[in-house]
Amino acid sequence: MGYPHKSHPRETPVLSRHFGDTDARTLAGWRQRGGYRALEQALGQTPAEVVATVKESGLRGRGGAGFPTGLKWSFMKPGDGKPHYLCCNADESEPGTFKDREIMRWTPHALVEGCAIGAYAIGAETAYIYVRGEFTEPLQRLTDAVREAYDEGVLGARAMGSGTRLDIIVHKGAGAYICGEETALMNSLEGRRGVPRIKPPFPAVAGLFGQPTTINNVETLAAVPPMPLPRKPLAFASAIAFSRICAPSTNSPRM
Repeated sequence: MGYPHKSHPRETPVLSRHFGDTDARTLAGWRQRGGYRALEQALGQTPAEVVATVKESGLRGRGGAGFPTGLKWSFMKPGDGKPHYLCCNADESEPGTFKDREIMRWTPHALVEGCAIGAYAIGAETAYIYVRGEFTEPLQRLTDAVREAYDEGVLGARAMGSGTRLDIIVHKGAGAYICGEETALMNSLEGRRGVPRIKPPFPAVAGLFGQPTTINNVETLAAVPPMPLPRKPLAFASAIAFSRICAPSTNSPRM
């Protein structure tokens, strides 16, 4: 992540390559850079096919644990008759950390698209993005991006002109450090005191509002949409296209 400094000639920026580009913040600008093609492609597949693609990519969680993203999504059982939820953990509160903040500041539509694909893959109609309360500018950028997505029909009752409903709700946290823990985050979303829950049950069984839930980090979800790299074809699931430049220990694209 070089911005505001230039990347090293031997580096290949991935998630950060549009940092500093103000036009990339808008929906029109994001589409010019290849945005929302992945969501359109995902909606043409079955949720199981999307999960299988992410599994094959080797993408791992970027919140710290490095758990395989596709495997986590596969824990959500389709056809169980229950509402499913996706939660994006944007409560980046560790001292000195700012990777998620910069994604939301410069490429908010990357996160919106990643959340929409993730929600579709796990059978959820609603995704919540829980943003750290102190992130004033990122919160505004993300809110604007979600509003644009609704205005242009990317989100809503017929997402991208399909018959699938996809809603994204941006929630501002109240500044509690502990709400960066996934179960405390869900308690906070429910209007409860933000304290961790005892496991089991795990979120995939009884999470937000007692329903099956998947929680992913901002960087994880932003890495899902395929973004065209120089001299590389556009392919669904960014980690497949980025596999040659992944960190060996995580199988995930670097910033």
